[in-house]
Formats: sequence, structure tokens, C-alpha cells
Amino acid sequence: MNLGVDNLISGRVYSRESGFELLRILSILLITCHHFLLFGIYNGKAGGNDIEFWFLNSFIYIGVNCFILMSGYFGIRAKVKGFLNFYLIIAFYCLLCYICNCMLGVCNFDIKSVLINTFLCISHKGNWFIQGYVVLFLSAPLINKALEKIDGGGI
Repeated sequence: MNLGVDNLISGRVYSRESGFELLRILSILLITCHHFLLFGIYNGKAGGNDIEFWFLNSFIYIGVNCFILMSGYFGIRAKVKGFLNFYLIIAFYCLLCYICNCMLGVCNFDIKSVLINTFLCISHKGNWFIQGYVVLFLSAPLINKALEKIDGGGI
């Protein structure tokens, strides 16, 4: 579905595709439900043989896959400024979560942990999606080059 709204980006004219906007909103809702299910209802203790959790999560988890597929469809234009912006946002939220955990008594505040949580935020084991997205972001120029070489406009 095309609303006919055109945007001028990098000298190219793109039309807004409301179907993808709706899919993006739905994906955000599904990912929010996943986090609510995992960290709210199950309090981070889900897994193993908990069939109810795995059943619900199997339908909800589609939101993550949709985000990756949309990134591939529209292409990722990897630029240093974009990567730095992405990194600073992740570092800010990792630091914010660390400070909140310290205030709630989950962990003790120390400078070494602040530095690790801020500057090495991408390598943290709990940030698996961020790590995957960084790999996708860094390999995007190669992927985009390969897609440009393919004749026929499709894969």
C-alpha cells in the first residue's frame, strides 16, 4: 500500500510504504511483549521445560526476525557517523541500566564496572541482538555491493 508521500533522501526519491510501517509497529509490539513475558511475568527465570513460555515466545519472537528482514530489504547504509551514533545510544542505555541496577541493590557500584558497562557494552553477553546487528552493520557494504551486482533486480 502506497500513500504517495515522497521523501528526498540522498538525491533519491522514495515513496512511503505504509505496509512496512505497520509491520514495524507490529514488530515493536511483539518485541515489547517478549520482554514483558521474559522479564515481567517470568522474572528472567524462564527456560528449560517451561512449555507455556516457549509456546508463547515462539509466536512473539517473530518481531526480531521481521526487523532483520526489513533491514535487509531496505538496505543498511553503513557510515562511521551512523555507527558512532548507534554505539553511543547503546552505551547510554547500558550505563542507565547499570545505574538503575545499582540503585535497586542488584549490584554494587564501582568504576571498573561503569567502564566495562559503558565502553564494552557491545561485547556484553546479554546484548546478543546488538552483537548480531553490529556484524550485519559491518558486513552491509559487502552485502550491498553483492546485491547491486545481481542482475534482474532480485535475489
